[in-house]
Amino acid sequence: TYDLGVHIMGASKFPDFEKITTDAVRGEWNFIKRDVQVYMRHLFPTREIRHCYIPYPVQEFNCYLPDDIRDKCEQELEEWTTRPSSSHQNFEQFAK
Repeated sequence: TYDLGVHIMGASKFPDFEKITTDAVRGEWNFIKRDVQVYMRHLFPTREIRHCYIPYPVQEFNCYLPDDIRDKCEQELEEWTTRPSSSHQNFEQFAK
């Protein structure tokens, strides 16, 4: 089976693969506009359901978050960027 999702074809970093695939379909691509949103009702309990979606990836659209949550995210990101880097041998060490 062939994965029709964006996992392979979306912004491919494999130009040879893209060319072979384009040649195989004779350039007759089916282009689908991607519109992905994240359901965040837990952040907006008083809003109508249709207003509880944030564009994906959320990290790039933090302007849609409530001010207090956006500020907390930015604060935590700043804390992470100022931490001294450490070396971990595996995920278990990293998670501690």
